Amino acid sequence: MERPIFKNKTHNKAYLENGFIIEKLLSKEIVQTTLNQLLDLKPDDNYAPQRTGVSNYHCTFLDTNEEYKRATNKLFKKLFNPIIEEIFNNYHVWNANFYVKPPGAGKFEIHQNWTHVKEEKTTSFTIWCPLVDTTTDNGTIMLVKGSHKILPDIATMDVPYYFKNFEEVLVSDYLEPIPCKAGECVIFEDGVIHFSDINKSNAPRYALQILIGPKESNPVYYYHDSQKPELGFEVFEINDDFFMKNSYLTFKNRPDFQKSIGFIENQNKLISEEEFKTALANGNTRRKKIYGE
Repeated sequence: MERPIFKNKTHNKAYLENGFIIEKLLSKEIVQTTLNQLLDLKPDDNYAPQRTGVSNYHCTFLDTNEEYKRATNKLFKKLFNPIIEEIFNNYHVWNANFYVKPPGAGKFEIHQNWTHVKEEKTTSFTIWCPLVDTTTDNGTIMLVKGSHKILPDIATMDVPYYFKNFEEVLVSDYLEPIPCKAGECVIFEDGVIHFSDINKSNAPRYALQILIGPKESNPVYYYHDSQKPELGFEVFEINDDFFMKNSYLTFKNRPDFQKSIGFIENQNKLISEEEFKTALANGNTRRKKIYGE
């Protein structure tokens, strides 16, 4: 690795092997203050979206109120950039979301986060930080350990995940729930397969999702035109406006207001569970090659 990602050697080792680390990042007082500040803001969906055919949980990115989104973006950067500076080598916040799962709602698909890096040796992370204690009862995060950088796939809108054909088995045999206390954060590479179930409790489940990347890199977005699949992916360098100006009404559209830097071939392919097992088993070897170890 040209430059260790984490400042702590133990963190680097755990990341390479598992794809994630768990750290207490926010005190009880900061958790409560942050939650109060967020609930004082006014997203258009009032933290309880009623959108036919769209997710029934609140996500900042999907909301239509740009003023609200810019306020949260400012809050999250101010809170997390100093924390990131202590843990990572030369990383900072690219974007962040506040998630609210109302009681009886909020089931996510099994997924990887969108690929926001130009090449595999560049690594982006999500800091998943619940603002309440989370368990399987209220939909805590679940991860497939070691599922990061095992295949050169691109995760983005309107492209099936490589594990589409065995998703049910992922739930029963691979995904591990990570119960957390409020302020205890799961920091995972964005290619890690993850999932969270419906909130079966009687109270909202609040969590932050902080997307971070190297300071010297600009995040990108891979646009796939389902009407012209032969084009592969059009790659856009993106900035804050991509996240602030998009919403559930527009996020599937080609981001004309961002800088296109060309096209790459779509090499994604669906694999079997057996191929997945092999890729998991070979994960450490592949990751060491990517990072030059």
